[in-house]
Amino acid sequence: MAQEWMSLTLEDDFGRLTHIRREMQPHALLVEYQVEIDNFVAAFALVSDLAVVRADFVQTGLDSTQAVTAGANVDVGATFSGWIEAVDGKKASTKIPGIKLAKVGADGTIDLADVDVAAFLAMYADAGDFYISDGENVADWIRGSLDR
Repeated sequence: MAQEWMSLTLEDDFGRLTHIRREMQPHALLVEYQVEIDNFVAAFALVSDLAVVRADFVQTGLDSTQAVTAGANVDVGATFSGWIEAVDGKKASTKIPGIKLAKVGADGTIDLADVDVAAFLAMYADAGDFYISDGENVADWIRGSLDR
């Protein structure tokens, strides 16, 4: 079975690069993948200070980018955990490198109800276009926290 993947190259304000890769749900047309990647990048920009300097789809390179925010740092990230859809007791997590510090509370937690955070995490829900792990979606997000 074919798998579709999006790979983003991210850059911080110090010129350091990092990458994230996400499995995508199948679409009939390449333009549909482009729309979903653009939507992901737009949602990512609301929760991370890192620049998206390259977006790739397994079949071709795509041009979805965002500008770097001054002070962006690849060492500052967040982890979000949630319950997998239709699998009792199975959890999965995803990381957001370069999380916007304005999204982080004084105790290091991240409010899952924050409009931007919720919109980003919704992309992994049953109706979303990205998988969290092994072709699975997230039913409910449990927590988000700043990485150490």
